[in-house]
Amino acid sequence: MLFRDIVPAGGPRRKIDEIEILARSIKNIHPVDQVVGQQIRMRRLARGLSQSALARAVGVTFQQVQKYERGTNRVSASKLADIAKTLDVNIAVFFGAEQLPNSPTADGLDFSRMTRVDFLITRELLAIIDQPFKSTILGLLRAIRGTRDEDRTLELASEDRDP
Repeated sequence: MLFRDIVPAGGPRRKIDEIEILARSIKNIHPVDQVVGQQIRMRRLARGLSQSALARAVGVTFQQVQKYERGTNRVSASKLADIAKTLDVNIAVFFGAEQLPNSPTADGLDFSRMTRVDFLITRELLAIIDQPFKSTILGLLRAIRGTRDEDRTLELASEDRDP
């Protein structure tokens, strides 16, 4: 027996029905919609935009942007084009094969696990122009994490110096 079956008609039953509909819709989120939403979120944070700012730029409410980012609402093609233009990216980045479910990038990265802080750190690192300094930061991060991959660090540093 379900809770809704014992609630008198006209009472909180309508709210329970709405919650059940929402729960069913969340379970049915298509993986591609989820990936597109994650990409929108990642690109928005990388640009330093709030959900409200993105929403104003593309003509929707910030709640709609939240739904896009969670994948609970699908983004129309025209709205996705508006979002891509606002975020200054090619529309194809929202469908990157490396971001499809169960497909980590070639480096083994899983962008779906990135937090807001991860995006902010990435944005700040991208703003640093001095490549030797970036290599120093990489070494520091690896020391904090407890890994040693000096060969790869040297390889990356030499790649950065080549014209």
